[in-house]
Amino acid sequence: MKVTVLSLSALSFSFAQSNNGICASAKWVSDAVTVAGNHGNGSELNQVNPNYLYVNYRDGSIFITDWWFDRVVKWEDRASSGQVVAGGKGRGNASDQLGGPVGIRVDADETLTICDGQNRRVQRWKKGASNGETILTNTSCRGIALDNKGALYVVDWVQFRVVKWQASMAEVVAGGNGEGAGLNQLKNPIGLFLDENQALYVVDRSNHWVTKWEPGAKEGIIVAGGNGQGDGLNQLNSPTGVFVDTKGTVYVSDRLNNRVVRWPKGATAGIVIAGGNGAGNGLNQLNGGFDVSFDRYGH
Repeated sequence: MKVTVLSLSALSFSFAQSNNGICASAKWVSDAVTVAGNHGNGSELNQVNPNYLYVNYRDGSIFITDWWFDRVVKWEDRASSGQVVAGGKGRGNASDQLGGPVGIRVDADETLTICDGQNRRVQRWKKGASNGETILTNTSCRGIALDNKGALYVVDWVQFRVVKWQASMAEVVAGGNGEGAGLNQLKNPIGLFLDENQALYVVDRSNHWVTKWEPGAKEGIIVAGGNGQGDGLNQLNSPTGVFVDTKGTVYVSDRLNNRVVRWPKGATAGIVIAGGNGAGNGLNQLNGGFDVSFDRYGH
């Protein structure tokens, strides 16, 4: 298994955190460049077993949650191996351990906020720390986000909802109306993205769609998928990850279709920008890709 980054073809534009709108006519080359791993599954530092990732837009470094080996590994730009920055002490619930991490966000000072799935907690690891601080317990988290005021958003996949935590106060901001396919419900929420206007984008794996929830909304709006399970360009098949640029373009990791699909704002169908050539390890293929993110250059 490998993590890949895709380069833009014959285009030049700024992709900064404050203005991360990718050109509407942007195209990506069909073959990817491997930037982490490609040495098989395993626990060595030149190997990765990735599910979720976070790309630091400042320097291009990548933070990868390694579910199998209970750690978070940082790969510097162009590095040949990674470095463990959280966990890596075996599966457990001690402060220096993780148990199946399934989500991560990274602050400007490289403080890590980690969804520690098997331990049903959220941990915060400061840069260089050998131990994490538990900031939330008893949560079936599967994806997290942070806003600029320090509020924490957690996907609670068992309760079919997204919860906002701020100053020990909890508020349901998406779902919470039982399991289902109604626009006020979630069925298998797994991925999360929070835009600069505090709108939430929730990946619902079992409904095969991505919904957008404005602040205070009682229902979501389908922004990708929503036409049943399948491989058509207006469909998704067990999506797991999402990224949204400032123009409202949605990028989805379409896991069982082995592709990344771009859905412009208001579109009724997506455009394949990576993979889509069957499951495999070729540079033009993905094999159940789990998450999607971009650096400042649109890679």
